[in-house]
Amino acid sequence: ITRHQPCSKLPEEVMMMIFDYLSYSDIITMATCCKSIAEFVNRNFVPGVILPLSTQNLRKLKGRNVLCLKSTFNIMTLQKYRKGEYLRNLSKIQLSRLQKLVFVLYERTDESPYPYDHILPP
Repeated sequence: ITRHQPCSKLPEEVMMMIFDYLSYSDIITMATCCKSIAEFVNRNFVPGVILPLSTQNLRKLKGRNVLCLKSTFNIMTLQKYRKGEYLRNLSKIQLSRLQKLVFVLYERTDESPYPYDHILPP
């Protein structure tokens, strides 16, 4: 009978320092390599959040770092909707380790009525 051996015996602070140098895709990949790293990633990170974010879903983040933030709404719309509740929730998200930011912008022209995805570099 073999026992589960943790992939990393490093202290959590050191792991966080190492993960500072990893890209978004590397972190997601690392989470699949072994159980202990997957638990570390799930404890400390949220792979992606889509705006608008309700107060109920904000609670589910539990202070974890968001790696990817996507918005399907114009920021000005979020500011006006529900008296700015969704935009205020944005200020409560841990974005210090954000690596990917995606906004969907709608351009109203005769040639292209479809939305564009614009990915902004970190």
